[in-house]
Amino acid sequence: LHAADLLVTQNVIADDEQYHVEQLQQYNDYLFLMAIDQHNQSSNEGDISHQDWVEVILDNICTRVPSEKVILVVAGGGFDWPKNNVGVPVSYQQAISVAKEKKSKITFDPLSANLNYSYIGQDSLQHHVYFADAATNFNMMRMADDWGTAGVALWRLGFEDPRLWVFIHKNLTIDSLRKTGFDTGLMATVGLNDKIDYIGDGEVLDLITTPSPGEINVKLDTSDYTITSQQYKKLPTKYVIRRYGYAPKKLVLTFDDGPDPNYTPRILQILKEEKVPASFFVVGSMVEKNIPLLKRIYDEGYEIGNHTFFHPDISAISLKRVKLELNATRKLIEAITGRSTILFRAPFNADAEPQTTAEVIPVAESRKQNYINIGESIDPRDWDPGVTADSIYERTIRDRDKGSMILLHDAGGDSREATVQALPRIIRELKKRGYTFTTIADVLGKTKDELMPEVKDDANSGITGGLYDAVITGYFYGNWFLFYVFLSAIFLSIARIVLIGVLAVRQFFENKKTQATVDAAHLPHVSIIVPAYNEEVTAVKTIASLLKLR
Repeated sequence: LHAADLLVTQNVIADDEQYHVEQLQQYNDYLFLMAIDQHNQSSNEGDISHQDWVEVILDNICTRVPSEKVILVVAGGGFDWPKNNVGVPVSYQQAISVAKEKKSKITFDPLSANLNYSYIGQDSLQHHVYFADAATNFNMMRMADDWGTAGVALWRLGFEDPRLWVFIHKNLTIDSLRKTGFDTGLMATVGLNDKIDYIGDGEVLDLITTPSPGEINVKLDTSDYTITSQQYKKLPTKYVIRRYGYAPKKLVLTFDDGPDPNYTPRILQILKEEKVPASFFVVGSMVEKNIPLLKRIYDEGYEIGNHTFFHPDISAISLKRVKLELNATRKLIEAITGRSTILFRAPFNADAEPQTTAEVIPVAESRKQNYINIGESIDPRDWDPGVTADSIYERTIRDRDKGSMILLHDAGGDSREATVQALPRIIRELKKRGYTFTTIADVLGKTKDELMPEVKDDANSGITGGLYDAVITGYFYGNWFLFYVFLSAIFLSIARIVLIGVLAVRQFFENKKTQATVDAAHLPHVSIIVPAYNEEVTAVKTIASLLKLR
């Protein structure tokens, strides 16, 4: 490997005597000392890397191996231990965001230089979180530099406190720091990265934090230049979305883009025959054309969610437009059913699980309006052009354990015939395999009334509310009235043209018969005037043509 300008390195697990470092250092250019996971996801809760523990390990290794061959690995992030359960790895960003959401106080332990806090989770269990941050890393690097190690490494990239990058390139030996000092102001503020983090399992999406810088008091002991105290005055946050609502062996049928007068009634009939519930995420522009159909969906007991008014890519439109899209559709639903809805699914799957800031901002706006964002994990792609019923069926069965929400469509595209044909087969096969079809309310542990509350606020009551409902209803039936008026006008126009044509033909034949019975002797004489001035050539031809007439 050296001949190819490559290095030979090996990870060495701390406190594991099976690693014979004296021998390993003979075959490796560097040994990466993994001074992390003192407590891990399989152990009991505790510090990720207590600084005294790291010091003992470093002393032990560096007395047996030349320190210039040792690279100290420092920890980023930590673990979240639910009570009596195994731990779950969390990044620094995730740990901070959960602490912010749960209003937990983060404690910096001056003995270990690790941090911890507790909270009650969605599972109603007590959780204990231990993690390392930049202060932890600073003290570990101080030890490594005093030992003259070859350097430090991070486990793992993306889990770290971003303040680490302020000093990772600096010489942190005691002699260097006594000459140059260290400005703790560099560690007094922290902002998290722009990456959107997800925590938890499920297809219900809750945006728990948005970007905001943090403020931290850091105290440095200038006798040995280690950080001895750290207080988070204001927690930094980033975009963090919590997933929840996963219910094993339970499935929810959801239909987007309707209602459609051709496909939605057939889907409703299938659901009735198979005795399964479903949820319909409706588009406002389709609703206003099919008001009785939305009323039928509600009357038959199905959940109704908001899918915007014109089905735009909400990551590409303004927030004002997002508000308009949501409010217009909600008002329609309220006027027709007397119920509102807090269920929302963004058009286009990219927005169901945002990956960019442009995609998450409209979702944040929907949360401000108290909507619950419903994603999906089982997408048989029934929206693909030319998709067959067999493909929809096979993809659904294949992905049945990916989540609880099945995404189908009852409108949009060229045709939803394949969806209608596949639906009974999907329901029967999944029932046979032991799955239960349920509602979003059941998955969330709520009631339908909580997801679709009765409209009682002042804006939708009294004269104003009644007038609005009348306008919506009048608009729908007015459209139908004008449609049939125009249809009648077109029919009458066509009938008039046909009648005129029939009468013209009849008149033609009658005239022909009349002409045939007239005696030529009784016809009157006529005079034909032919212009001749400067028309010598055409005049002759015209006269010759006239003489041929009989």
